[in-house]
Formats: sequence, structure tokens, C-alpha cells
Amino acid sequence: MERNVIRSIIFLVAGLVLLFFPKYVMKMQEFVAKKLYRTRSSSPTALKYMGIAFLIVAVVLFLYATN
Repeated sequence: MERNVIRSIIFLVAGLVLLFFPKYVMKMQEFVAKKLYRTRSSSPTALKYMGIAFLIVAVVLFLYATN
């Protein structure tokens, strides 16, 4: 498999996780932020926008890999 196909699959999975499970991602962010003594600053809508952006990147990478 070409590297760009693998990258597109990774972005696809990340985008789908951000779109369908934003509450779990926020919980994980809070947990990691507590461990690193940082504050969390993303909202559920921001996570959905990031998910859409990841899906767009996945499609572009997949189309580039198939050409």
C-alpha cells in the first residue's frame, strides 16, 4: 500500500471519531490536560469542525494516492 493511502485512512478514522464521539474525545482531553497541568480550550462544535477538516484531508490524500 502506498503511504498516502495509509495516511488517508488514519485521517478518515480520526475524522469519524471526532464527528461521532466528541464527548469521549473531550473526556480524554480533560484527562490528559489534568496530567499535564494544562487547560482545555476546545468545544464540541470545534471538534466537529476538526472532524470535517480531517475528512476533507483524507479524501484529498486518497485521491492523490490513486492518481
